[in-house]
Amino acid sequence: MNLKTLNRVCFTICILCIVAGVVLSLAIIWGEIEDEIVWKTWLTLGIFFLGAAATLTVSRLFGEILMNESKSKNQANSPQKSPE
Repeated sequence: MNLKTLNRVCFTICILCIVAGVVLSLAIIWGEIEDEIVWKTWLTLGIFFLGAAATLTVSRLFGEILMNESKSKNQANSPQKSPE
């Protein structure tokens, strides 16, 4: 899986967790919900969100490192122009 696809998947998970978390939070606030499963669901969404956000951060850093290495290799392999 390339980094661009991984970033899209993680970004989609983050957006879905935000939307589901907002809906669930509003249901907790306005409804008479005292069930333990609701709180566990809400916390699970938070864990999914944090995991996806952490994966996005690591993949971006990893991508930047790879890009910098690739640029330095290209610069080292490219012929230098002699000053005239």
